Amino acid sequence: KNMSLDAVRRQLSALPGRTGFLALKLNEPARTLEALNENEYFAIGSTFKLYLLGTVLEEGYAWKKIFILKEGSKSLPSGRLQNWPDGSPLTVHTLATAMISESDNTASDTLADGLGRSTVEGALAALGHSRPELLKPFLKTADVFRLKSDMEESVKYLNAPLEEKYRVLDSLAHKPLNAANLKTAPFGIDKIEWPASPADLCRLMAYFYKKDDKAALAIMGINPGLDIPKNKFLYAGYKGGSEAGVLNLTWLLKTSAGDWYCLTGSWNNEKDDLEEKKFFELMQAAINAIGK
Repeated sequence: KNMSLDAVRRQLSALPGRTGFLALKLNEPARTLEALNENEYFAIGSTFKLYLLGTVLEEGYAWKKIFILKEGSKSLPSGRLQNWPDGSPLTVHTLATAMISESDNTASDTLADGLGRSTVEGALAALGHSRPELLKPFLKTADVFRLKSDMEESVKYLNAPLEEKYRVLDSLAHKPLNAANLKTAPFGIDKIEWPASPADLCRLMAYFYKKDDKAALAIMGINPGLDIPKNKFLYAGYKGGSEAGVLNLTWLLKTSAGDWYCLTGSWNNEKDDLEEKKFFELMQAAINAIGK
């Protein structure tokens, strides 16, 4: 479907709940093509994994460095590594690849444990997040699963001052994960999630664009998320995220003309399930508009 970015923005703004959208040209002359609530914070689901990838670059980790898969770092799907044997040696490159291309939660948590929570938190400002304190404590996927499946613990966590929150997470870490206990309705998306604004996410994509790390860009390019017309784009790096009430899709795009863009869309709704198909169609239309 042919639709202008302006039309995409208007249709997104008409959706129930809260929506954010940003399309930026990153290379000179840089400019904003279209924006909607670009400085408001949205829950972004698994798109947060880009901050782990960014921390790897910011901290100068070698791609060949090995982290050992431990029982304590295993999470629930999506992904496959939760089924791998404890003690499996995994390179940073392997973990990052599974985390970004398949949204493997155990890869993400193994990387988070290897890097260290405080290290990730310390890198957020350099990665372009406007309010890093909103991401403290920096939650692992298993933290979120445990909090969202235990109402009592989540209330305790939400009411705790920051230092106490870390202790709540530590005390929860030994509880077995149970997918059956997870709520299927939107719950705590403004509190037990990863908040970032569309502008934050485009600064993050600008970080990857400027760093120009071949391995990181290749990893981000494995799964492009939607249809990226080959004749219009030379590159598409992508990560998306979703849970009940939460959708985010974020791209770093290079057009056949050699221009670089960030495109990101967020949709949060505490009350109702989201119409995924509609959102995907609008973001596809935005990709097509940028490629024109």
